[in-house]
Amino acid sequence: MAGYNFAIAHCNFHLRGSDSDRDEQFVRSLAQRYAVACYVASFETEKTASEWGMSIEETARKLRYDFFDTILDQQGYSAVATAHHRDDATETLFINLLRGTGISGLHGIRPRNGRVIRPMLPFSREEICTFATERGLEHVEDSTNASTQFLRNRIRHQVMPLLRQISPAVDKTMQQNIAHFAEAEQIYRQRVEEVCVEVFDATPDMVVDANRVEVPINRIDALEPQHTLFYELLKPFSFSSADADTILSCLHKESGRQFFSTTHRLLLDRNSIIIVPITEEVTRPDISYSAMSRGEVVSLKTASSMIYIDADVAKQPFHLRHWQSGDRFFPFGGKGSRLVSDFFIDKKLSIIDKERVWLLCDSDDRIVWIVGYRADNRFRVTDKTQNIIAIRCNTPL
Repeated sequence: MAGYNFAIAHCNFHLRGSDSDRDEQFVRSLAQRYAVACYVASFETEKTASEWGMSIEETARKLRYDFFDTILDQQGYSAVATAHHRDDATETLFINLLRGTGISGLHGIRPRNGRVIRPMLPFSREEICTFATERGLEHVEDSTNASTQFLRNRIRHQVMPLLRQISPAVDKTMQQNIAHFAEAEQIYRQRVEEVCVEVFDATPDMVVDANRVEVPINRIDALEPQHTLFYELLKPFSFSSADADTILSCLHKESGRQFFSTTHRLLLDRNSIIIVPITEEVTRPDISYSAMSRGEVVSLKTASSMIYIDADVAKQPFHLRHWQSGDRFFPFGGKGSRLVSDFFIDKKLSIIDKERVWLLCDSDDRIVWIVGYRADNRFRVTDKTQNIIAIRCNTPL
């Protein structure tokens, strides 16, 4: 056993009738023969795939690795060793080429990915079978491996034999290519990380965790090659290559247009793009009120987080809401009223910024304060004011 403490884990997906149960029994017997622990999970894979809206293969893979992670966490094992071999890596490379996964798919299968290790990758299927036969090791064959219904099997049974006829050394050559592609990807990733810092002023990890990302459009214009680098910058936010193309085509044409991925929203603003999480909730500000007489007030100096108003002019209770089309207020220090929307334009607020602005209104729904920006002149403290309310926003603006 090479001195390793190990157990055997098996998933019965119930996709192949009696063959599925046969495989489970074989695994249980094997574990008993070696006197090691055996962990078996049983899944209704087709039903789960329908509920999740995923393919059978995707569902089985998620169920399998979730099960493995549970065993690792509960039983204290350090890694999951799978039996992927050199042929699997080559087949995966061709699958990724056909699916257009880009350079990230050219390294085939990695020897290690987190807690998953693949110690048999250097060996071909033929070498492994020969080893097992010479030592009398029993094994069972998944009957679906012979079916050309699946893309991987068509590559295995139709494409690879033809390539071996054309080039007998194709297996060794592909192994070398995969190693070269993996090294090329490292260089590529290093450059992408450098560009990320140049464009976002932050590392990739910091960018993904940010609640808001804003990038000047002139930085995007300077990217070379533009599409490839722009796509790599957007990929952590779940935008596709096609999304990157569309956004680039609109970059200087449609200010205010928005694009959505499954996790983020991207806004084309006047001179920048703004990216925020879709699930981000606009924080309702914490507002406090302090009533006082005119004689108690030492200074009426205000700040972005605090205003003073005439308590006898405003009608309580106060309430908070977002702005609506047609809202008007009387800006402090000005003459007459203004549309709130025009005030936002003067402040050069983006659509996303506007959504985060709160209005403090009195019981007649008159705007008392555009919180953090401007108080309303109707409620200002004058020489005739007797009672004052100090209003403070305790939430960082």
